[in-house]
Amino acid sequence: MYLPPLFEEKDLAVLRAAVNQVGFGTLVTFNDSDLEISHIPMLLDENEEGSLRLLGHLSRNNPQFQQLSVDNRAIVMFLGPDAYISPQWYPSTAQTGRSVPTWNYTAVHIRGTIRFFQEEEQILELLTRQTARHESGRAYPWSTAQAPSDHIDVMARGVVGFEIPVEHIQGKWKMSQYASTEDRKGAIEGLRRENHEKPAAVAEIMEEHLR
Repeated sequence: MYLPPLFEEKDLAVLRAAVNQVGFGTLVTFNDSDLEISHIPMLLDENEEGSLRLLGHLSRNNPQFQQLSVDNRAIVMFLGPDAYISPQWYPSTAQTGRSVPTWNYTAVHIRGTIRFFQEEEQILELLTRQTARHESGRAYPWSTAQAPSDHIDVMARGVVGFEIPVEHIQGKWKMSQYASTEDRKGAIEGLRRENHEKPAAVAEIMEEHLR
């Protein structure tokens, strides 16, 4: 990932929070002749020693599982809020005209070695954890225990689990850091006028960077 120092987010707590908030990532691996890509939900897990790993599952029919050998390298991308930035929002545009559009966004890239597991007990535990993670906070959260056990067993046999111990994690927070304070404030106001969830989220992050 092209990562100018100005945009680099190094705070591990911020990166972990971003991954957990997004929850849905792009898994990229390389087989003998081509790239394989899957878009899937994943969990960022931490053990007692503080080591991080990503956990997820794939269909057994997915070529990303079928065509990989043991211990393949993988990269996973989590994309956070993003939004178009209009030069009309910058006060300096009216003064000099020397502004162009851009796109602000956050992204986290994680690299490691993917390892698959097929033990039924491990897969059931993973599916239960993933479900609980995304059902939490709901008025009536659903759990795997509510479905017939034979149905859950059939579904579990159709997937394989994987883990990716985190060897390297990078964060890119491109938030118009190169612009003046006044231009950034103008962009924040413009984003909020868009009246959409993603621009509002970008505006909030930009405002945090101004504090």
